[in-house]
Amino acid sequence: MTKPPIALFIFSNNVDKYLHNIENEKKQIRQALEQYHDTNRMTVIMEAFTSIDELIRLFQRYHGQIALFHFSGHAGGEGLQLNQNITDTDTAYAKGIAGLIQKEVEKGQLKLVFLNGCSTAPQVEALKAAGVNSIIATNFPIDDKKATHFSAHFYRTMANTAKDDPFAEKQITIQQAFHDALNYLNTNYKNSKTQETHRGFTFNDDAVSYEEPWELFTTLPEWHLPNKPIKVKPLAWFVALIGIPILILIGVYFWYENNLMKTPIDLKVILKDKIPNGELPEIDAIISIMYKGKEETFEEITDEITFPNLFRSKTDKVKLSFKAKGFIDRDTTFILTKGIEFPIWRDDYYANIMGKVVDGNGSPVQGAKVTVQDITKLTDDIGNFKITLPTNKQRQTQRIDIYKEGYDAKNTSSPVMPNETMRFILDEN
Repeated sequence: MTKPPIALFIFSNNVDKYLHNIENEKKQIRQALEQYHDTNRMTVIMEAFTSIDELIRLFQRYHGQIALFHFSGHAGGEGLQLNQNITDTDTAYAKGIAGLIQKEVEKGQLKLVFLNGCSTAPQVEALKAAGVNSIIATNFPIDDKKATHFSAHFYRTMANTAKDDPFAEKQITIQQAFHDALNYLNTNYKNSKTQETHRGFTFNDDAVSYEEPWELFTTLPEWHLPNKPIKVKPLAWFVALIGIPILILIGVYFWYENNLMKTPIDLKVILKDKIPNGELPEIDAIISIMYKGKEETFEEITDEITFPNLFRSKTDKVKLSFKAKGFIDRDTTFILTKGIEFPIWRDDYYANIMGKVVDGNGSPVQGAKVTVQDITKLTDDIGNFKITLPTNKQRQTQRIDIYKEGYDAKNTSSPVMPNETMRFILDEN
C-alpha cells in the first residue's frame, strides 16, 4: 500500500429540522483522530451538507482506500437523509449505499460502518450481506446531543492508544471502544433513551423497545484502527515540475481572494412560499439581518429584499430572521452570497374551524354532518365539531354546510375565527 487508508465521515443536516450538535460532533471526531491523520496512519476526510451525487463521487474517487465509513444526520430504516442543497434534502436509500460499500469491502479495506442517525438497525442486514465486518447502528430514535457524545467518545477511545509510539503493540479494539462509549453515555445520562431533538425522519414511540440505543454487530471484535504509518517519499522531479506551478497557483488564488474580500456585494433574499394560497392574506413580513455584529430590520416585505454593500468574510456568517402574521417564524445562518431563496410556510391561523350545532331549543345535535369544501366531520355527543384544513384549502371566509335527517339543511358562509367556537342552529322539519 502506497497511501494511508481513508476514514470517510459524512455529515448531513436539515434547515427545517436543524441538528445543532452536528458541527460539534464533526469537530470532536476530527480532534480525536488528528494524531492518526498527522502521522500518516489514516487519512481523515470530512464532508458536510453532502448530496447523493457527492457521496457517489467520494466513493469513486477513493475506491479501494476506504477503511471506515461514518454517517451523522437524520436517518431511518430505509436510508440516510443527504443534502440536495443547503435547504432541501434527499433520501439515499439503504440498498444503494450497501452497493457502494460492497465494492470497498471486495477490495479488502473497509472494516467498519457507523450509522449515527435514528433507527438505522433495519439497514444492518444489507450491510452484512455486503460483507462488512463491523457495523454500529441504532435501535430507535436517538437524541442529537447524546449521539455526539457517544461517537466522539468512541473515536477518542479507539485513537487513545500509542499517541507517541505509532508502533505500539497494544491497541484498543472496536468492542472495547464500543462498550466504553456506552458506559460513558450511561454515566452522564440517567436515561439514554430519552431525546429532545432526534435524528430521525419521523418519531415513533413504539419503536423504543431495545435496551440500548446503539448496537455493535461484528465478526471481528478484536479489530482496531490501522496503526502502521505509510511512508510517502515524493520524487524530486515531481516537486520541481508540479510543486512550483502549484505554489504559483496558490499565490494567484490568495491574491484573487484578497481582492474579492474588498469588493462589496448586494445580498438578495427571495421569500419562497412553499404552499402558495392566493385566498389568504399576502406576506407582510418583518425581516432582520445580522452580519459582522450589526443588525438591521425591515418591515412590510412582500416577496424579496436586497441588503446592499456587504463585504465578504470567511468567518462571519449572516443570520436572517423572518416574522409574518399567518406564517411560521424562521431564522437561518449562512455564508454571505449574492442571493438566497428563503422558504416559508403558513401556520395554522386559518386551519381550524370549530363549532357547536344545536336545535331550536338549544339542545346539542349529535351526528350532524358538517362539511367544509370536501372535508366532512360528524358532531359529537355534545354537538361539537372541529375541522382542520390543509394549507391549500384554507380561506379567510369558508362555506359551511350542515345536514342531519329530520332537520332543515343549513348553508352559511362565515369568517374563520381562530380559536373561537361558532354556534349553528338546525330547525326541525
